[in-house]
Amino acid sequence: MFLAYLLKKREGEVIIVQKLQFEAAWDKTIAKQDRLIIEQLFHQSKDEDTEEISCCFVRKALNHRQQLLLTVLIHNRSEEVLNFQNREVTCTTAKGVFAKAFTIPKLKIPPHTSMPWTFIFDDEEEFLFTELLHVDIQ
Repeated sequence: MFLAYLLKKREGEVIIVQKLQFEAAWDKTIAKQDRLIIEQLFHQSKDEDTEEISCCFVRKALNHRQQLLLTVLIHNRSEEVLNFQNREVTCTTAKGVFAKAFTIPKLKIPPHTSMPWTFIFDDEEEFLFTELLHVDIQ
């Protein structure tokens, strides 16, 4: 489902409103409960941070290949499309820091849009049971 950002006028000024968008495959397959969790997280966090790009943790899991799956809600508050061409995702946990550069051609987040995504990290399963403190996208 594609939702572009919305412009509202209030007393002569233009206010840009952050919107939630699901990538097409997610939109077709996401469970109702997961969609509700992400929508609630979006409404709680969309206006919290002043950074142009920020992430909110949704969940982490381990897949059958022992890879760490990290689902986050990415907020793109900038004026430009956020693409993932060799973009580094850094995770800070109680045990330390791990990072990986991602190139995901189909992941393009429009300006003033938030989108959930799951990043897959190899060889990071030791971080599964430790507290995630922060996720950063460079």
